[in-house]
Amino acid sequence: MNNILYILIFSTLLFSCSNSGELAPEPDEREPLKTDDVRTKAKLDNVTMEGMLAAVKIGDKWGYINAAGEIVIEPQFDDARSFSEGLAVVRIGDSDRGKYGYINVAGEVVIEPQFGEAHSFSEGLAVVKIGDFTKGKYGYINAAGEVVIEPQFDLAFPFSEGLAIVKNGNFFNGKWVYINIVGEVMIEPQFDFVGLFSEGLAAVKIGDRWGYIDGKGKIAIKPQFDKVNAFSEGLAHVMIGDKWGYIDREGKIVIEPQFDKAFSFKNGLALVRENDEKKGYINTKGEFVIVPQVAPPFYISALSNGLAVLKIGDKYGYINAKGEVVIEPQFDSAGRFAKTK
Repeated sequence: MNNILYILIFSTLLFSCSNSGELAPEPDEREPLKTDDVRTKAKLDNVTMEGMLAAVKIGDKWGYINAAGEIVIEPQFDDARSFSEGLAVVRIGDSDRGKYGYINVAGEVVIEPQFGEAHSFSEGLAVVKIGDFTKGKYGYINAAGEVVIEPQFDLAFPFSEGLAIVKNGNFFNGKWVYINIVGEVMIEPQFDFVGLFSEGLAAVKIGDRWGYIDGKGKIAIKPQFDKVNAFSEGLAHVMIGDKWGYIDREGKIVIEPQFDKAFSFKNGLALVRENDEKKGYINTKGEFVIVPQVAPPFYISALSNGLAVLKIGDKYGYINAKGEVVIEPQFDSAGRFAKTK
């Protein structure tokens, strides 16, 4: 699947990758498991993982496992993505000529593979591309596979809080606009780069500084930061100089910039790295409250539904919200578990 759609909003899973300041929300894309033995039982005594699935690759086909490592949708697809709103993107055929469609949690095809690109559902709509890579256009479909916003955009992003980002022209030239669910322009083109709305605010870039706008396109927090990300639980991580800290919705610094890497708060915790050795989860006061109970070096992801990816050496497993290893590192790659509804 071509990933240009996610250049502005794709946030990496592991600290071994960059945490780009051109990002707004941290969405849902997966870095899937790759293993020939995914039937290993997981020890999840303190985690409720009912209704959670992850895409896995066995040989050259993709399927899905549950949180116990059991295959629940047999590997049969040439590509597969995380579930969102009860549906997951799958591809039939190779990356050049294959087509994308959608399956339900039973593995049944509910929207026939027909799109040059397809992306996860958000607020009842999904971005799809009709036509080839160079000449195709992006539009939006509903869960029945019906086109609700005609393919007309060169770039398009998922809906968030009733608005989506679209653009005609190439990625770096021109301005971005926000449309509503019927395709009407709600915020006129005026910003150099933009992010999706989260908690009523969206990141925007004017010149070389980032700030935030409200749902009417008015500046809510003046552009002043080197890099920013979306608000989550009332806080957003921003970069000043070469360090990350956190601001509130008024733009006031509540956790001083001190981290080399930082991620959004989820359930009162945020993943940060203070230096090469100190990685863990902080509370809203900036205090380290969870440090993984493993010896460095290691890499960890942000917590997602009670679990985080752990990488030791070249193998991936999972830790829980206490920092305890619940699935031993054994996989060649691993992505987050996603809710199926």
